[in-house]
Amino acid sequence: STMSKRRKQSSRARESRIRRGKRDKIIQGKKTAFLEAYEKLGTITHACLAAGITRQTHYDWLEGDSSYGILFDQAELAATDGLLLEARRRAKDGIEEPVIYQGKMCGTLVNMAGKPVTDPNEAESFIPLTVNKKSDILLMFMIKGKDSRYRDGGIDGEGAPRQGNTYVQFNFGDPGAAQKRREPEPRLLNDGRAGFDGRMLRVGGDGGES
Repeated sequence: STMSKRRKQSSRARESRIRRGKRDKIIQGKKTAFLEAYEKLGTITHACLAAGITRQTHYDWLEGDSSYGILFDQAELAATDGLLLEARRRAKDGIEEPVIYQGKMCGTLVNMAGKPVTDPNEAESFIPLTVNKKSDILLMFMIKGKDSRYRDGGIDGEGAPRQGNTYVQFNFGDPGAAQKRREPEPRLLNDGRAGFDGRMLRVGGDGGES
């Protein structure tokens, strides 16, 4: 009868909604798992492995779900912040590196009471000798990221773009040939003088010669 058909159609529609709801819940759970993993791991490959999805699934979500794209952008910022935090820690606080001598790790054998011993049979554990190392390179990049005055090119004390010095390069094989070019600050030569190869004279600026 018509009533019976309507009941069957209604039942099938309800079951379809339930299945779709379960599927959407599973997908949403995987999206959340991926985003959380990406914040911690910082790579799509490892985040996909943690969430149990493929890279293509992630790209399909980005293309078809604008809200997911926004959440992914936020996760990417969080992942970058994590890297910056670790870089700051290594630059400012440093990390403990083990001391290696003649291919062996240096350290102290201790017994159960925590007292140093020389007999390996009496030792309960080994405490490695470490040295704290900070990264000057990371510190430099952190400063450059925070203050444009320290970046390559940078700005001068008045906020204007810093210009490179002008140099005249002399070609001693052809005395009549000389050309001007823009160069960065010269490096220190072996004898302590500032210059490039001993054949560069700086003009302009302080008006002196290098």
